[in-house]
Amino acid sequence: MYIYFSSEYPSAVKLNGAFLGLVGKSTKGCNININEDVYVEFCGADGKEKTLSFILNENFFNNIPPNLIVTDLNGGYLLHATKSYLEEDFSVLAQEKYADLIATVFLDKGYKLSIETPTDFYAEQLKFSFNSVNFNRFNINGFSFFACELVGKESLLLVFKVNEKIEKVFCRQVKSASFENGFTTITEIKDIAKHVITTCWGFNGESLVEKETKIEVSPNFMVENLKEEIIPYAFLEALLAKDNLAPYLTENMLQKKQLLTGYLGDFIGIMPPPPFRNQKEVGLIYRTKENFYSVYYCTFTLVNRKIDNIKKEG
Repeated sequence: MYIYFSSEYPSAVKLNGAFLGLVGKSTKGCNININEDVYVEFCGADGKEKTLSFILNENFFNNIPPNLIVTDLNGGYLLHATKSYLEEDFSVLAQEKYADLIATVFLDKGYKLSIETPTDFYAEQLKFSFNSVNFNRFNINGFSFFACELVGKESLLLVFKVNEKIEKVFCRQVKSASFENGFTTITEIKDIAKHVITTCWGFNGESLVEKETKIEVSPNFMVENLKEEIIPYAFLEALLAKDNLAPYLTENMLQKKQLLTGYLGDFIGIMPPPPFRNQKEVGLIYRTKENFYSVYYCTFTLVNRKIDNIKKEG
């Protein structure tokens, strides 16, 4: 079976002690017989990560080690090593004390967040690179919320409802957030159209819900300027962003657009096909379980540069 190796950090990959190659931004791959035990090592090349090692065999996929993400490519697998964020030092990085709440981001064998109120306590490990921390309080419909923003090259925003019990209700990367009149986020997507999504959030008593959403694209983006083979990718990105689909679909498909989400399912990303697949296919990425993803493929029929049919290929 063909296995690809990649890493969130510069890493040397070894198979049964033999050097396969360096991975990071680049990927290495080879055919591996998973009916036999193969000893795999990701050896951090930056001196910051401990060696990640495991036995790759048929049982491996039922017991995936921590700090490894597996993607079933439907004909092969991608094994991606992630950072552990296990710094050994102890220090308080940020703390805010309110009348009813104390929030602390600290370093103790990893980056961690703790929230304490008179009625509850919450803690979690933070597996995200950041340089600074912003705390905010806000209210929606009589419910009290606490926001922790981890600011780095990108920002991760965590929001908690803090009425009696502390409950995490929001966690995603954002460009920025506003808490002056409720809760509003701006998200920039690194896709073909460079979507920018501004969302004003409400709360229904159980979860945050989108009240108002504004979707914009780069002023330089024009569907008619795309190469024909790129149109399916731009369409799928527009579908993920909940953007207008009319520029991508024929009249026949526009009449069925309400069925597209159900037909394609809850995919979370798009990728080109690996070498062992038909190169006219487009891969849709689905989250199967913790640290495990699956890719299924579709082909697209275009008529006059618009999508007239989508076929699942498995």
